[in-house]
Amino acid sequence: MSTGGAVSGEPLYDVFLCHNSREKERLRELNHRLRPEFGLRTFFDESELVGGRAWTEHIQRALASSKTCAVCLGPDGWGPFQLEGEAKPALERQKSDPEFAVIPVLLPGMKPEHMMVLEDSIGSCRSRDG
Repeated sequence: MSTGGAVSGEPLYDVFLCHNSREKERLRELNHRLRPEFGLRTFFDESELVGGRAWTEHIQRALASSKTCAVCLGPDGWGPFQLEGEAKPALERQKSDPEFAVIPVLLPGMKPEHMMVLEDSIGSCRSRDG
């Protein structure tokens, strides 16, 4: 388990896994494949968060210490914190950090049009830039 920010400017995580907590089982499977099979350092909340600590701050630090954000969307739709607390901040970061990638991931049972809320967010971010 990691405990803080990036060391020497290097990101702590290769991939921040943004997801609805109701999709936890599918994300466990994805996390299990990304770590050992591909050697990626992932931030998956249940593997990193400690009970009794300020989890929203920990998630914000983890997102800031990640190279990419995989925005995972499954049949349960958007989670109560996922869109506003993770996906939209990731899109905001991408505007100022072109090295940071936001990767949409549709879980089984989803269709591309289900990501429209995220697409709408991308459009509103771009329109504010003028």
